[in-house]
Amino acid sequence: MSIRLQLAPVDAFQVKGRPDSPAIISGQGDPSKNTESDWKSPLLPGNSGANENGDIGIAKLKPVAGEATSTDTTTPPKPTRAKVKKVKKAKKATKSAKPKKATKAKKTTLQSDATPTPEEKVDHIGPKYTWSQIEALMAEGKIRDKAHLLGVIVRDPNRKTIEEWYEVSELDVNLGTCKLLGHTEQKALSRIELMNLDEGSQIIFVGYLQPCNLNHGCSKAMTDFTRRTGLPIDYRHVHGESGSTLHEFDPEDGRITQKERKSWHRNN
Repeated sequence: MSIRLQLAPVDAFQVKGRPDSPAIISGQGDPSKNTESDWKSPLLPGNSGANENGDIGIAKLKPVAGEATSTDTTTPPKPTRAKVKKVKKAKKATKSAKPKKATKAKKTTLQSDATPTPEEKVDHIGPKYTWSQIEALMAEGKIRDKAHLLGVIVRDPNRKTIEEWYEVSELDVNLGTCKLLGHTEQKALSRIELMNLDEGSQIIFVGYLQPCNLNHGCSKAMTDFTRRTGLPIDYRHVHGESGSTLHEFDPEDGRITQKERKSWHRNN
């Protein structure tokens, strides 16, 4: 099978041009001699049928094996010392340009007999949370089953809420003389000491466990806080539908406990 391609001639009389620059058609002689038969002549017939190998159609066009490309066995030239130093300097410059990863701040460490400041305590404990954050952490299983949750409400002398948040207990958090810094009450007191509250402000804790009475426990920490600052603390121990127990930590009278028959409401 053979294919012949023949282009039709162009009729010069049908090509537009300006009088000062007439159209020029390359390879054309006298246009009047161009006839239709010149570009409508039939194609020359090829060899039809099978070839000597019995192939027909496109099978006749078999690829021809070419010469294999020779493998380059030459050894590349060894770079000079100057080029090697230049590449090393470029790599160092690229590494130094990359931003460094942020490093976590080291937590404060004190001697066992040292008294930590409120700033050191806050730097040593975890964050405070909103209730929506608490729910999200519970759903993800990131709060241990026996962890204590403490609601904290701080009000000004006019009983207007300044701030409220939640604390989650942490295990084995000690700093100097503060041996139970991971307890929720002591975490909350560490933050409140930095708030510089006015006289007559109200502090309310709402927890599901009673404050511990250990040597370095939360009852002692709240008593020391009220005597040092003059601010009383109302600790509401909520225990289901039966109501709650109120633990009042007064700067002068110490701790007063009384039973309540009704459930506590946050607006009380």
